[in-house]
Amino acid sequence: MIADLDGDGEREIVTTVADTANGARIRIYGIDGSEIATGPIYGPGWRHQLCVAPFGPNATPELAVVRKPHVDRTVEFYRLTDGALEVVATRQGYSSHTYGSRNLDGALAGDLDGDGRPELLVPTTPRQELAVLQRTDGGVGQAFSLPLGGTLTTNVAGVALDSGRIAVGAGTANGVRVWQG
Repeated sequence: MIADLDGDGEREIVTTVADTANGARIRIYGIDGSEIATGPIYGPGWRHQLCVAPFGPNATPELAVVRKPHVDRTVEFYRLTDGALEVVATRQGYSSHTYGSRNLDGALAGDLDGDGRPELLVPTTPRQELAVLQRTDGGVGQAFSLPLGGTLTTNVAGVALDSGRIAVGAGTANGVRVWQG
């Protein structure tokens, strides 16, 4: 992923790296390939990068990740500050995709409640609804959820409408659901 993670106007390269000895972690590089920071290691497993948006306090850019989407099912928010990459908030109960799925676009960021701040939209672990997560000063809260009427089987898609609102679509075996925020 390429994004300005520290808000300095310069984009960074966001990667997930893993090895058998240490497991997976997020590593940040400069566009020139120089290593900037490495996040914490949490044993074997994967960290699925979702998006970078101004989730944090005072619209601070943060990276949203699902740690071990098949096991831990925990959303992590990372912040890059002064060359250090830290997890600043977590919340369990969410999974970006299922094991072996080719549908890896299971989340998105946008102002889903019209308050002027972006939220993270991600499936709950049972994949029966899409949860809207808000970063707060004290962590992460679930603002509301969108029922799917079945188990999620597709990617999650979003589009900005001319009215300034956002439309979100997701599919189940029963059909496609579309919400206009």
